[in-house]
Amino acid sequence: MNAKNVRNNIKMGGNIIHAKDLYLLISIRLELDMDVE
Repeated sequence: MNAKNVRNNIKMGGNIIHAKDLYLLISIRLELDMDVE
C-alpha cells in the first residue's frame, strides 16, 4: 500500500466515525424531543 492509499483509507474511516457520531447525536436529540412533547 502506498501513502496515498493509506491517506484515503484514514479519510474514509474518519468519515464513517463522523457519520456514526452524527447519527448518535440525532437519535439522542429525537428522543429528547419526544420526551418534551
